[in-house]
Amino acid sequence: MAFPLPTPMAQGGLDRVDALRRDDAELERLRDDPATRLVAFWRGDPALELGPHGPQLALVPPARGFFRLDPHPIFLGLDQGAARFAVDLSAVDREIVETMWPTPPRFEDA
Repeated sequence: MAFPLPTPMAQGGLDRVDALRRDDAELERLRDDPATRLVAFWRGDPALELGPHGPQLALVPPARGFFRLDPHPIFLGLDQGAARFAVDLSAVDREIVETMWPTPPRFEDA
């Protein structure tokens, strides 16, 4: 029996940290934390990269400038204590977005 590949958007177990969502100062601090990772979307599709078990979300550090491209990131939660935000890069040409990664991701429905 063949098993389907894992669904990238179903990976992990985020702690949604409801109380933290109302703490603007802490969210701002987390945006600058080097352990923070971003899930980038372009026109509704997430950035995916090839992992050891198939496609996985391309989690990127905030240092690459994605927060400048999306002034309203969405706090997703904490993954083992590290913040995860979603950023929408749809306002930028795809070719420009792809240059922001060492290896360009695929943007496709997950």
